Amino acid sequence: MLSQLIVDELNTLLTGELSGANTSKRSPRWACKLSKRIIGEYVVNPLTSARMIKSEGYLMQNCVRQYIHLCKSGDYLLFSIQNLPGEKVATLGVRKHDNRWYFDDCLGKNNTYVIETTIEPLGADHLVVHEMEYTEIFSVAHEVVRLLNCEYTVL
Repeated sequence: MLSQLIVDELNTLLTGELSGANTSKRSPRWACKLSKRIIGEYVVNPLTSARMIKSEGYLMQNCVRQYIHLCKSGDYLLFSIQNLPGEKVATLGVRKHDNRWYFDDCLGKNNTYVIETTIEPLGADHLVVHEMEYTEIFSVAHEVVRLLNCEYTVL
């Protein structure tokens, strides 16, 4: 159950979109070549309206709102990545350049790094060795980019 504080914050966040004479108006959507899909153990959902992006920014405590104008222009796409039980784990951003899509950023809640993790095993001389290892979300993010760049994508 949502606390009253969260409800009040959400109402404030969406006030501009919910006010007006015609409350049945929806936030305009833009096109995305990929529809919602499961990749591995994750659900990837394109964010195709300002309302969806604002909600993602609020729930993930990140700054994706600043990309709304780029998304509207078709030069940037944002995706929400959730685990199969439905918990949001990351927000993926991809940038368009010369009619190709490129990985831009993929961050978790509060802009935490989620595409790589640090392993700190002890070396032979008992010193800690720092190694980086890609997570499954790294593979999911790059699969989204690959699918966006495919000539034919099944929706």
